[in-house]
Amino acid sequence: MSHSLVSQLTQGSEAREGRSPSWFNAAEAVQVMRYCCLLARGISSQVSASDIGVITPYRKQVEKIKILLRNVDLMDIKVGSVEEFQGQEYLAIIISTVRSNEDRFEDDRYFLGFLSNSKRFNVAVTRPKALLIVLGNPHVLVRDPCFGALLEYSITNGVYTGCNLPPELQALQK
Repeated sequence: MSHSLVSQLTQGSEAREGRSPSWFNAAEAVQVMRYCCLLARGISSQVSASDIGVITPYRKQVEKIKILLRNVDLMDIKVGSVEEFQGQEYLAIIISTVRSNEDRFEDDRYFLGFLSNSKRFNVAVTRPKALLIVLGNPHVLVRDPCFGALLEYSITNGVYTGCNLPPELQALQK
């Protein structure tokens, strides 16, 4: 089976509730739900909900996505952190990176949560058997070496879609 990659980059805004240290991004959560609906209910190529996985670095984003999926009767889709997907493969994986603030982060080493760790990044992007969809802000993701390389690959292979690219990647677009 051939592999596909879609980079759907959005510039939604990250937020926290109350004193919670956990981030969420409502625009990305809705986009995750839309992709899950397209995959599980698409006329041309329906994928079983149990063959779809959603990986995201923040507990609050997991919570928001699960609520949205429950509202559209897609509770069989697994949503969790990269550790929860270790050793498992799914036909389709959607990664919601959450962080979208382009200003300086409190600590650049932690701005993408688990995704800034190259081993965890590798686990996340190798879980799909056929389709990987990455949701995030390219202006933030380009700061990370792994995501920067994935962005470059997506652009040069014509699978990038979404908001305008950061200046350092614009020359790659055809």
